[in-house]
Amino acid sequence: MGRPRIDDAGLTKTMIYLNREIHQRLKHMAVDERVSMAELIRRAIDDFLRRHPSRSRRGLKR
Repeated sequence: MGRPRIDDAGLTKTMIYLNREIHQRLKHMAVDERVSMAELIRRAIDDFLRRHPSRSRRGLKR
């Protein structure tokens, strides 16, 4: 069990910097929802890209 390996889940590791307030709010929300902070960030990015499809496709090779 445990955490899925990054390469097994088809994920790429990246790093972001958050101010303390946002980090704390995200941390509390993750505890409340019983998911990881990373999962909340992935959900937020996915939601953003769905709402802005034309922006998310720029520069992608087809």
